[in-house]
Amino acid sequence: MASIAHNFPSAATIIVALACAGCTSKDPPIKVGVLLPLTGESASGYDEALSFARDEINRAGGVRGRQIELVFEDTGSIPPGALDAPRRAWEMSKRFLADPEINVVIGAESDEIAFGLTPSFIKAQKVLISPVAAGTALSRAFANSGFLRRTAASDAARAELMLLFAQRTGAKTLSVLATSSLRSATFFDWIPYHAEQLGLVVNKALHTGSGDPDCQNAVEQVNSFGAPDVLFLMPDSTAQADCMIRKARELMPTSRLFMNEPSRFAGLFASLGALAEGIIGISVETPLVPVAGPSFKETYLAKFGHAPPRFAANTFDALALAAYALASANGGTGADLVLAFDVVAKAKGEITAWNGEGMARAFDLIAAGGDFPNVTGATGTMSYSEKFPIEKTSATFALWQVRGGIQHWDQIQLGATTIAFPQNYLSIDSQKNHFEDGPAFALRSIVQEEDTGYVPAERAGAWAFIAALSGTMENYRHQADALNMYQLLKARGFSDDRIILVLADDIATANSNPEPGTVRQIAGGPNLRTADVKIDYRLDDLTPSAILNILEGKKTLETPKVIESKANDDVFVYWVGHGGSTGVLIGDSAHLGQAVAGPFVTPWAFASTLQNKFESQGYRQMVIVLDSCHAGVMGQGALPPGTLLLTGASPSENSYATNYNASTNIWHANGFSSAITGRIAESPNSSLVQLYDETYLKVRGSHPRMYNGDRFGQASTVTIGAILTP
Repeated sequence: MASIAHNFPSAATIIVALACAGCTSKDPPIKVGVLLPLTGESASGYDEALSFARDEINRAGGVRGRQIELVFEDTGSIPPGALDAPRRAWEMSKRFLADPEINVVIGAESDEIAFGLTPSFIKAQKVLISPVAAGTALSRAFANSGFLRRTAASDAARAELMLLFAQRTGAKTLSVLATSSLRSATFFDWIPYHAEQLGLVVNKALHTGSGDPDCQNAVEQVNSFGAPDVLFLMPDSTAQADCMIRKARELMPTSRLFMNEPSRFAGLFASLGALAEGIIGISVETPLVPVAGPSFKETYLAKFGHAPPRFAANTFDALALAAYALASANGGTGADLVLAFDVVAKAKGEITAWNGEGMARAFDLIAAGGDFPNVTGATGTMSYSEKFPIEKTSATFALWQVRGGIQHWDQIQLGATTIAFPQNYLSIDSQKNHFEDGPAFALRSIVQEEDTGYVPAERAGAWAFIAALSGTMENYRHQADALNMYQLLKARGFSDDRIILVLADDIATANSNPEPGTVRQIAGGPNLRTADVKIDYRLDDLTPSAILNILEGKKTLETPKVIESKANDDVFVYWVGHGGSTGVLIGDSAHLGQAVAGPFVTPWAFASTLQNKFESQGYRQMVIVLDSCHAGVMGQGALPPGTLLLTGASPSENSYATNYNASTNIWHANGFSSAITGRIAESPNSSLVQLYDETYLKVRGSHPRMYNGDRFGQASTVTIGAILTP
């Protein structure tokens, strides 16, 4: 069958219903919506792959005897990377959301569109399946919603394979230059994470604007940290890719260039000529050896006369997955349909093939009501995480290299080393899931206590300094985390005269707050902004030096209330906000995931303040918890004895939000803050080392760090409850 894309004019949105020719079923067909680009520069043969899948399903007898009918909505008029893409896609989806005959939609060509659409699908109790969107922001926000599914493995897995290949081919240092789009952000987030896991050094990880093709300054900034062995480039447009490659070749000619899938950048490598030579990348692929049945790639080639485009197998599997779930639900919708998808994802019965014959066997087994078949797809095993059903745990990728302006998969040439087909095929095929699995326990900070000569004085009491170092509804989570810590300390008996609370306090009364006067760390949880909350300083009134004066105990006109702890007092410090390689930012970050400009508390000013407080006998023992991107940089200064620093991320990593509320579009907490406050509340008798270890294993996507444990003196015996006793 010829590609259906040829039937679509490229003008505006068009709805087309395609039923299977020659269907004889007396029952009405089952309609499945399609919301993908069928025309325009983002078109990638989605209609062809879906028509192929539809024909195979209907050839197998359909879903309990009912034929599949595809209802297409062409999003090709939305330019790639358009800022209003989610809104425009939502406008196009409204027909599907309102149609009671459509309960499954295959769509969302980008992470931004998937993120924007999912709340509406949750509200409408309909399932959205994306064959492409693979970012971890979707996992963090919707992993357990049930109404967002995908047939592409997380880009966190692809990032790991990139790093493994770089390491195995001699790389020791790397840098990352990516845009702040959700598509690129996953690689920006997870390449440093996997580098930490593998012991590689990150020279620099930098965001550049998604809509700005002029990357000159960004590449120069990356180069200022030293030319890496491998430079990972994650552009969003042809113009950005062209700029990044040209400037990188000029400034870092010895660095290997590694890219994500650039199939959307038509003609890029040919236009670059010799500058593109040798660029390496990784793309989704079909398995070399199918799990069951014939090869999808060979069957597709024979049917259409050309190889399947990238994501064709994922798109085929999206409709197959929908068909199996619809068969399992047997007419059920909403929660029943979500449960049916879970049954498909977890089944371990008879293995069935991806094609019509395999589908027919799978449908028979489903109808029989016995063990549910272990269905496979064109992408291989359809296995998903038990804990996070959105996460596919098996996938195949292939490395390619540019030669003569064209991507080649036959071999990768690295100097004297040649990696020939099929060694360029890389795969994950297990129950491993990056979002579910925490960082390797062996990589945690290990405390080897040493005798520093410091002996804490007899204990008298405690002080606390809690600060949310950002404001606005966009940073809701930071104030929620700070208020949650404040309420935890109040519940433990701290009085307000021994707590210093810094808060912008601009979200409880914000016009955009869906619950006026309320701040929660989890949707439906307790209101943390109670009337008795005593705020000592508004964030806008403080500078970095003022923050440090409060910590050190230096009263000024700007800081009349400070930590007045003495040699017999313990001090607990908790700061949450944005950060970057410069330190902890006081205020709001202009860039997703990384503070790059503004007033910072630097590691050296921070360490100097602590040293001054130590020398003036201003504390007995001090525990500091910092939750921001790159918070580990704050441990790079020399910290005095009796001080313990816990951070939510290493110096090269981001910290991540959690507790997303799809109905309000609010992230209610940071992952590290949620984990550590939970452990403090549940296990106050845990030693500081135990608290760190337990929190470390709960955090996803970053490596929490402990600093100065050797000089603290008693981190393995002192409990967090002892520190937090007023």
